Amino acid sequence: MDLIYIRFDLENNTNSSGVLHNYTADFDITDSLTNITNDFEIKMNLPSVDKLLYNENKVSTWVFVDNTEFGGIITGYTIDIESNQIIYTGRTWRGILSEFIIGVPVGQDYYTVSGLLSDIVDTLPMPSMYETAAAAYSIGSYDFERYIPTYDGIIELLAAADSSLRLFVNFEQTANTPDGTVTLTIDEQRDLRGMIDFSQDYNDNINLKITRDGSTPHKLICLGAGEGALQEVVELYADEDWNVSTTPIVDAYPVEVYTNTSSADLEADGRIKFAELIANHQQINVVVGNLDLQIGDLIGAKDYVTGQTVSAEIVDIILNIEDYGNYQTYSMNYQTKEI
Repeated sequence: MDLIYIRFDLENNTNSSGVLHNYTADFDITDSLTNITNDFEIKMNLPSVDKLLYNENKVSTWVFVDNTEFGGIITGYTIDIESNQIIYTGRTWRGILSEFIIGVPVGQDYYTVSGLLSDIVDTLPMPSMYETAAAAYSIGSYDFERYIPTYDGIIELLAAADSSLRLFVNFEQTANTPDGTVTLTIDEQRDLRGMIDFSQDYNDNINLKITRDGSTPHKLICLGAGEGALQEVVELYADEDWNVSTTPIVDAYPVEVYTNTSSADLEADGRIKFAELIANHQQINVVVGNLDLQIGDLIGAKDYVTGQTVSAEIVDIILNIEDYGNYQTYSMNYQTKEI
C-alpha cells in the first residue's frame, strides 16, 4: 500500500512527488456528524528544511493512497526535537469539505435547491480539484441550514432525499502529473450481511469486539423554550427493546437532559437526539487487514460466547500504516453503529 506525496513549493512554483517510506500513519474517516474526525497524522524522522512536507505559506503537500479515499492535505506539524521526529497533521478529503461553508443568497432565508443530487452537490463550495459523479438520485425541494459546513450539508441533504444514500469519496492521481481529482459519488449503501458475517472465528486476522454501553439513558428529559414554570418540557422513554415513546416507564434510568431552546418541535428533535444516544448503545469494533469495506456498508456480527447476533453500519474507518522501508504492515479498524 503506497502512500504517495505530491509536494508543492509555493515560493518557487515547483513540485515533486514520490512514495513515502519509514513512517507510521493513521487516517480516520467518518460520515458521523456527532463525532467528526476526518483527519490524519504521519510520524517520521525529522528531515532537513528543504524536505519538509509542510511549511506555512511556503510548502503544501497532498498525501494519498491512489484510487482510495485515504488521503488529504497536510495542514500542520509538531516537531519533537528530543526524538528527532516530526508529526504531520492534516485533513482528509472529507475533512477538507468541512472547511467550506454553504452560504445563503442575498435576500433569502435559506439556500433552497431541487433536482439531481449530484448537480446540487456540484454547486456547493469546495476546492476546484473536486468533482461530483453524475447520479440519478434527486430531491423535490430542500433548504440547507444557514451557513452550514459543506460536508455537513451534503450528508444531511442525502439523508433527506433517501436514508439509504451515502457519499463515497475517491482520489485518483492524473497519470504522470502532479495533479489529481477527488471524485464524490452518491450511491446506495452496500448490504453485505449475506456475504460477510463477522465472528470470533472468522479468520486468524480478525479482532472482533462487541460492547454494550450500560450508561445509555432509558429516559430523556427534553427542555425547550421558556423559563421557569413556562418552559416546555417533554419526557421520552425507551423500553427494553429501545422503542421510544412518551408513555411513562416506572424507574426508567439512566436519565439524561437534552436542551434545545430554539426547537420548533421539541418532541421530534428529542426523538432524534434519543436515537443518536441509542445508536451508540451497542458498538461493534472490527479490526482486519484484508477486507475492503466502505463507509455506510451494512455488516453482520455474531458473538459465539453470548450467542448474540447484530447488524451494524460502518460509520468510521481508521487506516493504520507502518512502513519500515523494506517492508510494511497495515490494518483497518472499522467502527459501527447498530441498526
